[in-house]
Amino acid sequence: MATSAFASIPEGGLHSRITTRLALRVVESDRAGRIVAFPKEADLCAQLGVSRSVLRESMKVLADKGMVEMKPRAGTRSKPRAAWRLLDPDILSWQAAAGPDAQFLKDLCEVRLAIDPTAAGFAAVRAADWLLEREVRRQGDWSLKRPGTEPSGWAFEYANEFYPDIDDTAMVVLALSQAHGSDAAAQRETERRALDWLLAMQSRDGGWAAFDADNNWEFLSQVPVADHNAMLDPTCADITGRVLEALAAHGLGRDHAAVRRGVEWLVRHQEADGSWYGRWGVAYIYGTCFALRGLAASGESDREAHVLRAGEWLRSIQNADGGWGESCASYDNRTFTAARSTPSQTAWAILGLIAGGDDSSLSVRHGIEYLLETQRADGSWEEKLATGTGFPKVFYLNYHLYKDYFPLLALSSFVKTRANSKDRL
Repeated sequence: MATSAFASIPEGGLHSRITTRLALRVVESDRAGRIVAFPKEADLCAQLGVSRSVLRESMKVLADKGMVEMKPRAGTRSKPRAAWRLLDPDILSWQAAAGPDAQFLKDLCEVRLAIDPTAAGFAAVRAADWLLEREVRRQGDWSLKRPGTEPSGWAFEYANEFYPDIDDTAMVVLALSQAHGSDAAAQRETERRALDWLLAMQSRDGGWAAFDADNNWEFLSQVPVADHNAMLDPTCADITGRVLEALAAHGLGRDHAAVRRGVEWLVRHQEADGSWYGRWGVAYIYGTCFALRGLAASGESDREAHVLRAGEWLRSIQNADGGWGESCASYDNRTFTAARSTPSQTAWAILGLIAGGDDSSLSVRHGIEYLLETQRADGSWEEKLATGTGFPKVFYLNYHLYKDYFPLLALSSFVKTRANSKDRL
């Protein structure tokens, strides 16, 4: 019989330590296909160095969890896994402490497949309601150029009624296409207003900016009092791509004039090397990712030359470790400047490649491997470099969840795309 359960005494009180030792003995024996016939009470007390009362209390806990059965004459024996309360937190902890086990992981996955969709559904309803409650319903500075537009949108902050921004509004609209709140009629009206607001905020050149429309008088950035040389809010690839993705999620395709103009803006503003400049994330990887996602959502063929060039560019800048990284110095140098790999930028590159029709190249596979290999034990990733942009050349931001939700989005997109590819074969 395996004895590793007795190799060290777990932390906690005496009763907790003895219960854990006995439980681990049951778990290890079950994995070996054996039933534990525990020694007589006096012998087991001597073996563990505890009193009868402590032993009896520990055995009672295990019996309540379905792990052992105690009979006056037959003694105490372990019960097969099928009798255990598998979702009990202690049993889950003991199974994990005993080390990896294929059957345990299979059972856990089956349970999660049964429970997670329902739990996620409840969470999505609450999240959608939270978002719907925070829609901006008053006119702000944006209304000076769009006075006839009904107020809507969401702010970068939790609450900022004067400055809803186009980027956050696009992402909320995209989320609401998948998450349904408790009041369907109210959500439909909110989505209608938000879509109308996004369409109204399109600039004359066909792109979208962050807070305003047609705010592109470049000479103002050169005056002596210009704040960080960033007094303007010009249209940019990252937001234009994200708006196109949000519009597509609500059924607005290439037959809509605003979508056509947005696609044309992206094609016109591609850099010579195949990338796109990203204004609100560092930097060319960010812009290229969301430009490609917007183009794909709008029905652009992945055989178009501009899409192919973008994919080639992303593959060409991959780091040797399989990830991608870009320095904030890209803004100073006005060209891509490499840095060590980060989880968020690796995820952006993978998402861009997938949007461009590449889900099977070595670059994508190495990127996926990088994310899997660098994930920490608690499920998160580590990222110390700033990958969010405040004012280019001035200050940058570290959004603390970028490192987690973008890799998660990249991994899930890869799995879904590969599954769909196999279905088409």
